[in-house]
Amino acid sequence: MELMVLVRYAEIFLRFVLPVIIFTGLIFGYNKYKHIYERCFINKSMLALLTLGTLSTVLINVPIYIDAELIIAVNFGAIIIPLVISFVFIFEINKQLANLFRSSIVIMFVIVISMISFMLSYFKPGFGITMDFPYYFVPMLYGVLFAFILVGRSNNFYSAVPIAYSISTLGVFIGADVLQLPIAINENLRIGYLGGQGVLDMVYISGLYSLVFALFIVIINTKRSEKKEKAHRESYMIDRAWLIKPRAVAFLIDCTIQFMIIYLFYFTVFGDIHLTLDQVMPFRGIERVFLLGWSVSIHIFYFTFFEWYFGQTPGKMVTGIKVVPVQYIGITKKKKTARTSNKFLNIFTRNILRIVELVLGFYVVSMILIKLSQSEQRIGDYFADTKIICVEKEFELN
Repeated sequence: MELMVLVRYAEIFLRFVLPVIIFTGLIFGYNKYKHIYERCFINKSMLALLTLGTLSTVLINVPIYIDAELIIAVNFGAIIIPLVISFVFIFEINKQLANLFRSSIVIMFVIVISMISFMLSYFKPGFGITMDFPYYFVPMLYGVLFAFILVGRSNNFYSAVPIAYSISTLGVFIGADVLQLPIAINENLRIGYLGGQGVLDMVYISGLYSLVFALFIVIINTKRSEKKEKAHRESYMIDRAWLIKPRAVAFLIDCTIQFMIIYLFYFTVFGDIHLTLDQVMPFRGIERVFLLGWSVSIHIFYFTFFEWYFGQTPGKMVTGIKVVPVQYIGITKKKKTARTSNKFLNIFTRNILRIVELVLGFYVVSMILIKLSQSEQRIGDYFADTKIICVEKEFELN
């Protein structure tokens, strides 16, 4: 009996308390071991997306399938963000470590972890798809083991961290969510949330723990042999009085365009924009949640696509400003081309954190920060290492 009580307390600590400790440790560890984090492809933008970005979007569920008897939604913070991070990691490693990173081996490792996750997980009526304690640590441990097997004792030791995160996240998502979903549907599931437990979900926890465990091993093996590297980037200053007005005008233009996109989206989905959701969905109590999920997703991906692909949203094109990662300032176009995935991560993080800024008085705090700070950065710009600059002055700088 006493042993069962101890096991229960251990489960509570590992599942509820440990993630908070890990969040805090990751943030403070970045300040102390920045050079190691960055060699592991974890920059400030990635760290903010992994922690603050997830926490700010964990209540957003995006519907991906709706019919008269079943609704399936995906949690933005627990599923979409970890998957985006995983694919960015894979793209970055495949690009820079082509001789080491073998896609076929990684796929094999993902399949193995998927099979393990499928065997250890099960559908629990009234709760969802879950794994019992302590079995949900098994995929994470295999992910770390496979990552270090893949890199061996090569000079690319740091790449074990993103590999461990990616194969653990993808493996658990496929095995415990995708493959278990048909079983849950056969058990008369009516509303299914992939990642419904938020930051306590298996997909998010497996990726997070894998990353931290692998990072801890890398830090232990390198902190005595390497000196801390400091990167000094030239910052580009623009007049604060000039900055606020075009950013505000651009934002209003973009919001107007987004309103029209959302309007057309609802018209396309429901056929008649005047229909209430009660008329097209058989369930009550979730209409506002799904409306919020759709609207916020369109808001985020609108800014992310235009700022990543063009450097400017339509509103910024009109006002003559653009978004630039700090590390891009003053370098040639050829070098910029080699940093495409880094730029996407900067832009994605910048726009995920719009959720935080909307909560903080609908960008009021952000406007104050832009006005008062020397770098003219709002919250999203600070964590994503981006700046707003004048298009004409960018050519003069380059």
